[in-house]
Amino acid sequence: MKNHKYKKIILSITGIVLIITILIISLLLKAKTQTIQTIETSLTQAYGSRQEQTMKETIPAPVLTVTKDQTNPLLVHLSVQDSQTTITKLKVAKVTHVEDQVDFTVQGTEISITPSQSIQTTYTVAEEGLYFFYTENQAGSSATRKIALTKTFPITAKATVNENNPYQIHLEVANTILDIVTIKIALTSEVTSDTYFETQGTAIPFTKGKKVTTDYTVGAQGIYTIFIQDEIKNTQTLQVRAVEPDPISIQATQNPDNLNELTVKVTDVSANIVMMKTAEGENLDINYFKGNGLVVPISPAREITKTFTIEHNCTFNIYVKDELGSSHLYAIVINNLSEQTDTTPPILVIAYSTFENTNQDVQVTLTANEKIRPVQGWTLSGDQMKLTKSYSENMTEQITVLDLAGNRTTQTINVTNIDRVAPNLAVSYSTTEPTTEPVEVTISANEEIQAIDGWTLSDDQMELTKSYLQNTEETITVKDLAGNQTTQKIAITNIEVSQELVVEVHYSETKLTNQNIQVTIIANLPLKPLTGWTLNSNQKELTKQYSQNTQEQVSIESVSGKTITKQITIQNIDKTAPVLQVEYSPSVPTKQNVVVTIKANEKVQAVDGWTLSQDQLSLTKTYSANTEETIQVSDLVGNITVTKISVNNILPNEPSDYYPITADGYITQIAPGTTVEEFIQNLGVQASLSTPTGKVKTGMTATFAGKTYTLVVTGDLNGDGKFDLQDLSSLILHLAQYEQYILEGAFLRAGDINQDGQTDMIDLSTICLRLAQS
Repeated sequence: MKNHKYKKIILSITGIVLIITILIISLLLKAKTQTIQTIETSLTQAYGSRQEQTMKETIPAPVLTVTKDQTNPLLVHLSVQDSQTTITKLKVAKVTHVEDQVDFTVQGTEISITPSQSIQTTYTVAEEGLYFFYTENQAGSSATRKIALTKTFPITAKATVNENNPYQIHLEVANTILDIVTIKIALTSEVTSDTYFETQGTAIPFTKGKKVTTDYTVGAQGIYTIFIQDEIKNTQTLQVRAVEPDPISIQATQNPDNLNELTVKVTDVSANIVMMKTAEGENLDINYFKGNGLVVPISPAREITKTFTIEHNCTFNIYVKDELGSSHLYAIVINNLSEQTDTTPPILVIAYSTFENTNQDVQVTLTANEKIRPVQGWTLSGDQMKLTKSYSENMTEQITVLDLAGNRTTQTINVTNIDRVAPNLAVSYSTTEPTTEPVEVTISANEEIQAIDGWTLSDDQMELTKSYLQNTEETITVKDLAGNQTTQKIAITNIEVSQELVVEVHYSETKLTNQNIQVTIIANLPLKPLTGWTLNSNQKELTKQYSQNTQEQVSIESVSGKTITKQITIQNIDKTAPVLQVEYSPSVPTKQNVVVTIKANEKVQAVDGWTLSQDQLSLTKTYSANTEETIQVSDLVGNITVTKISVNNILPNEPSDYYPITADGYITQIAPGTTVEEFIQNLGVQASLSTPTGKVKTGMTATFAGKTYTLVVTGDLNGDGKFDLQDLSSLILHLAQYEQYILEGAFLRAGDINQDGQTDMIDLSTICLRLAQS
């Protein structure tokens, strides 16, 4: 720095001496003053003024920032800021190495800028490489930044272990534009932070360059992390395992006290086990488990113990995989379990992810009423009761599903609604001759298409029409029902100016909706205000919001006095929630599953966990336990109805068939004189009676499984628990139609002695005979 200052002082003194010498010579030669001024100007241009030299020393360099673009790997964003003076220059140069020098006074490519104290611009390089960016301000202060631009991450690396020596690692590293300058290695367990290799790790010897191939021998088996860095500090890490072959072992043992219980122990000497799957079947290989098998939840560890319940004799396969990709398959044959005979094939319910036309995959789900076996190409759920498969094209095929006992059911899969072909379009114009009338454009498709705002869709959904009031060019995107799209250019050039009032009506929505609809009337002439409508600033558009379906005539008048009448028709607003009916099957006490069906008066959307019928008018779900839950059901436009599901008739123990239980809530054929204790014993389930002791009487109630039933004692017409002359009198009065003695409900059923469903003269005679015999 001092030498630099001395040079400037000497330069200034030299300049002064030269000026004095020139002045003396000019006086001697009697030269004009202009000559001296010319020489002074030349010296100033050559050396710069003392003030300019001082400015270059004191004004700091501009701040240059170079940032890679997130989407274009060859594009950079340049930002230059200078707080004191103007930025005058921005240049770029491609170099081979970081240490290369660039003289930007004669080298580099100019980047066009407008001189300013703040520059924001972008620059795209022609090819991958290492680039220097240079900027300079008005005072001559400068700044540079270097950056490597590549289409992919610059460092690629591969590490393999010698098959004959698992402790020797072969490393291949490459960089597309920069030299590799650092390679380190350490046991992965020792790498505790992202900055570990800045000060730690063992250096691997190698020759610096863009391609490095070297071998390195570690001292002990284990998982190693290799750290790689290039000359501008791009880094890459990879892991390699240096261990003896077959690091995974699996042991499986049956519990001698419970042969159905199988304990599996997995150990890995070098890495954590991260995946475990199981499957039943003979001759399964590791490839089978790429897309099949039941996933067993585990926490990654080098030793894992799991217990499984085996329900029948089979070949049980255990597959595991560790964090470095090593996998192991173990099969154990279980043949010492007592088998239960199952000859009933599984019942399957099929569901499709959508019945509408779609350009996406369709997922098919098969739900069984019992556990089933895996099927090639399908995914089996964790509870082994559901198979799923995604279809990418239309297909009809049969699938055979086996339960665990080998009983089979065949189901036909029929996917016909996948459409990935865009529609073909044809455009026609009502006229191509010069006209003062609107030109109607018709777009015809070779398949059903979706509505487009501002266009009218035909009833068969294969044509779109629109009337144009003025010349225009636009591009329309037309979609079929599956969402495949085709673009079509519309060009209207033949409409001549007309003074007649022409309007067109647009609806914000033409499909079914539960939202308000905005109607827009667009005219070719300025309009007068219209009550209830909003007139926009150019006076050529009227808008109005409609909250319900309507049909009305609207009279529109232009400022010039032209009038026209248009009909507004809205019939696609639906704000009424669906009406639901809930059915239970069965509704009487049962030990079986209960199927709940929600029926709607209109099409509804799918509900998670429920099966939607093909006509979209009902939802079904099978419950295996009593439960209460609230379900929200939405129609196609989003109107919601909330319904409560209450399943309370699934019994822990099913009632015996000792007493008939009717669908309308009666327990019948109870013998006169039966005590409460005898009744509960005969019923077969624990029940709560309205009278907890004594004899059972007609009209008493019994509650179990969440429901209450009315008891009917045969012949006990008056509810005293006995069968006597008073009951005979009650029946006689009933049959005689005495209004105040008419029997109803349980008391009427008690008179049906012969159980033919009628209380009549035959029952009266039977009572007489029985009383006579008693």
